[in-house]
Amino acid sequence: MPYNFSAPYNTSPPIRIIHRGKTREEYEQERLVQPGVAFPSASEQEHLLIIRLDITGDLFKNDFNEAKRRVKEGLKRLCTLFDNIYEGKKRIDELSTTNKNSAPDDEARLKSQDLRKAFKFSSTIGFGYGFFEKLGIPEYRRPKKLREMPDHEQLGDVTPYSLAQTDLIIQLCSTKDFVNRWVLENTLQPDEDEVIEKLLKKQKERRLNNETERRILKKLLEDTTPKGLTPPLKEGQRVCIDGQVLSSGEEECIPDIVSAIDGWATITDIHAGFQRIDGRNLMGFNDGISNPRPGKDDKGKLFDEKVFTTRDDENNKDLEYGTYMVFQKIQHDLDQWRELSVDEQQEWVGRSKGTGLLLGTLSEDDDASLARDLRSNNEKVRKDAAIDIEKLLAIQTDPTKRFYDERGSIIDVRGRRRTYKINPAEIRKRVQAWSHVRKANPRREDGEPEIVIFRRGYPFVETGLNNKILSGLLFVCFQKDIQNGFEFIKRNWLNNKNFPVPQKRGFTDDEKRQRHKVGRLSADELLDLLPQQRKDYGLDNPEDFTQALYDAGIVDPAINNRFNSRDIDKNDFSLVPDTQNTGREGLAGPSEHGTVPTGEFLAIVPIGGGYYFVPPIPKRRISDIGQQFF
Repeated sequence: MPYNFSAPYNTSPPIRIIHRGKTREEYEQERLVQPGVAFPSASEQEHLLIIRLDITGDLFKNDFNEAKRRVKEGLKRLCTLFDNIYEGKKRIDELSTTNKNSAPDDEARLKSQDLRKAFKFSSTIGFGYGFFEKLGIPEYRRPKKLREMPDHEQLGDVTPYSLAQTDLIIQLCSTKDFVNRWVLENTLQPDEDEVIEKLLKKQKERRLNNETERRILKKLLEDTTPKGLTPPLKEGQRVCIDGQVLSSGEEECIPDIVSAIDGWATITDIHAGFQRIDGRNLMGFNDGISNPRPGKDDKGKLFDEKVFTTRDDENNKDLEYGTYMVFQKIQHDLDQWRELSVDEQQEWVGRSKGTGLLLGTLSEDDDASLARDLRSNNEKVRKDAAIDIEKLLAIQTDPTKRFYDERGSIIDVRGRRRTYKINPAEIRKRVQAWSHVRKANPRREDGEPEIVIFRRGYPFVETGLNNKILSGLLFVCFQKDIQNGFEFIKRNWLNNKNFPVPQKRGFTDDEKRQRHKVGRLSADELLDLLPQQRKDYGLDNPEDFTQALYDAGIVDPAINNRFNSRDIDKNDFSLVPDTQNTGREGLAGPSEHGTVPTGEFLAIVPIGGGYYFVPPIPKRRISDIGQQFF
């Protein structure tokens, strides 16, 4: 039975669907997990606002228990705001223009909108390690696997981070950037609500004896109540200045996040992201093609198993269906990126820039032809090409499917115009070991384990110092275990300069040919070069050749006439000769072909972020999120 979105969540009968592998609608109906993870999808929410906060340090100068109480109550106010939005009690006025036949006095109207329905709005709150430490939360109430994000050296990134871990994070997503910012701060006249709340408190305590105060309270309540309110207010209800209907006179008017955190938390930084309508990132490539997704099929089960915690994963049952969130801001140097040719960019990423397909899915000619047809002036040609690309991409959406398998079976994909035969061996040949897609998810090739995370990335563009345009990616991911998810991928794959060789195997002939294009040769290969070949590689100068021998691991060509190669220390891969590197810049690489060892090609630079636990919704009440920790 379809869910009635017009009904408040907490009026629904209790539901607990215990099977795993759910649709987005089931997740939303159950109200077990916070919005902004499984639902709505990022493709439905074009705008992201990340707000990071710390608990205000001055709270702890005097009474610790009082400070803890204020944080608990403040957190309740904040999550009540999110609850009111989801129940449609907190709405936004949208100025809409009527059609041309309207009367002159009726050209513009304010329309009260439900944020969740009209703008696909979601709010997600996560808790950092510092939140639990500062408040002295006992271990049995804490998420079991939460800790602070390590520094750049521990994660293997090249440059120091400028964004540090915070105590809290709020993720706001919607179809309109203004909606996210309005939820952050929209208070225009806070004084009247404050006066009303003070007078109501006195009234409740039977201290409202002054006739003047009674008249003021009556007048203020009348002024803030819209005429013709439908349905009319019930006894004890009142309306805030912003139009929010409160069910009792004891409730506070909580207009926005800034008001809700006043006195107990401080905003440290805010980051705004967006989705491009063409589905590409700022580097021009389709993003998020291979990502687990909710659903009733095996992919849906994978999503549930990889993203949400179970009772066995955590210290207590109250944290089941929580998830661990990673936020990392990554800058792109697009000027440097654009200096690479399209072919170099494609080899760097491992995908076709024109179609988004893994290299080797189609021949170069077929891929280029399909990409051109997608931009054809002929509508039928364009539509047929779009259908073919979607069907070809569909087989690559499963993040666990092996594609870099030289013994894999041919896959037939029936398109609108013809049947395409996909050869995994050709994909392995074209998608080099040091390409981004293989380092981010090798799909169990070369003996690597299956590690899958759920990503919700949003590009950003902003200005920095000296009016320099800064752009990049607000990287957000969710998993049930950060150490065996995001961290494993960063340390063992993306930031491992020797991935996956020479740790696992030698280079294939195809990989050798790619490396030789840019002069990357092993010591033995250098020594076997004929004079003309040295010249072809720009190594005919004795000094250049000597330097190449040093780089290849020769101990000391000047005194060692036998040119013995340095042994590879299997316990310390920092001793592996740089010519064996498959890219050591991690997310800042791999270099053009995973081959520049000095790290000068930094097209992508992570600048920090944090780790957070996103708890489940206690007893189906968003207003109680976080209260389970106290």
